[in-house]
Amino acid sequence: MTNRVVAQLDLDAVIQRIAAGEYQSKIASDLGIPKQTLSRHLRARPDWRDTLEAAHETRLDTTEQQVEQALDARDWDLARGRTEQLKRREWRAERECPSRWGA
Repeated sequence: MTNRVVAQLDLDAVIQRIAAGEYQSKIASDLGIPKQTLSRHLRARPDWRDTLEAAHETRLDTTEQQVEQALDARDWDLARGRTEQLKRREWRAERECPSRWGA
């Protein structure tokens, strides 16, 4: 079953979803295939690193906006939570794309 699904995958559509910030685990679940299988096929694509960077950029920008919105609303607890979320996303971007976000 998995091989048939993978053969029919529209990897361009998957790439677009990832670049928009969607996680591979969610996409794999939607498609009914293991995340590892999806990852293997994506890593074989020459545009994979650029897509991964775009995904991190999208997530970081979105979270930065959420922090600013929480601060503007003076919702200190939400701002603190979003700041922690931003730190985790920055950490992940540094590990997965060190050439762009590495320390």
